[in-house]
Amino acid sequence: MQTRTGEVRFAVVDQHKVVRVDADTGNVGVVVLALADRECGAIKAASAGSTIALTVACDESYAADTAPTKSVALVTAGSDDWEHHDLAGEAFQPAAVSPAGTQVVWPQGKGVLRWSRHGGFDEASDVDADAVAVTDDGTLRGAQVIADADGSALRITEGKSVTEVRLPAHQGMGDAEYDGVQFDGVDTIVVATPEGVDDVRVQRRDGRWDIEKVLGTRSLSRPGGTR
Repeated sequence: MQTRTGEVRFAVVDQHKVVRVDADTGNVGVVVLALADRECGAIKAASAGSTIALTVACDESYAADTAPTKSVALVTAGSDDWEHHDLAGEAFQPAAVSPAGTQVVWPQGKGVLRWSRHGGFDEASDVDADAVAVTDDGTLRGAQVIADADGSALRITEGKSVTEVRLPAHQGMGDAEYDGVQFDGVDTIVVATPEGVDDVRVQRRDGRWDIEKVLGTRSLSRPGGTR
C-alpha cells in the first residue's frame, strides 16, 4: 500500500520495509525503515512545511480489518534522516502536523506521542480525547464526542480550556451515536455520523468553535488504512 504527501510517495513492501517511491516512475528507492520483528501494511502520511510524518500500521501478524497494536511513527524535518518511535496500543490514524511543521502528534492507545523539531519524541499521557492536533507552540488540542440526556456534543480541550459544541440530532439517526472525530488542520474538526447520515464540520474562528456546515461525504480514518 502506498501513500502520497506532496510529490513524495511512500510504501510498505514485503510487510517489513518502509520505502520511498519515485513519484514519476513508481520505482522503489531508499529504505526508510526496516522492521523485522513485526508485519506492516497500511501507511499514512501528513506534512506541513518541510516536515513529513508517517504512521505505519503494524502488528505481530498484520490484518487489514483489525486495529494494529505495534504501529510505528516516523518523521523527518526535510532531510533523508528519519526518526522513529513505537506507538502504544491501538494506533492507525495519520499524524497531526502543526502549520509550520515544527510539532507533530500521533494518537495512540493511551494519550499521544509527540515530536518537536528541537526536542525529539516524548509522550503525553494526560490527553483524554478521540482526536488531537497541535499548534506551532506545542499546545495540544483534543476533541471527543460525549453523550448526555440532551443528545450529543463535541468536547474540545486546549490546555485547561474546555468548550462543548452541541451536535445536531439528524432525522433518521434514532439512537445511533456519532462514531468518529478527526481534526482537519488545527482549526477544523470533522465528526462522523452513521452510514447514510452526513458528517459535521466544526470550525474555530476568532477564538470560538461553531458548527460550520454538514458534509456530504465521510473522510475519517479507519483501521487497516481505509477511509
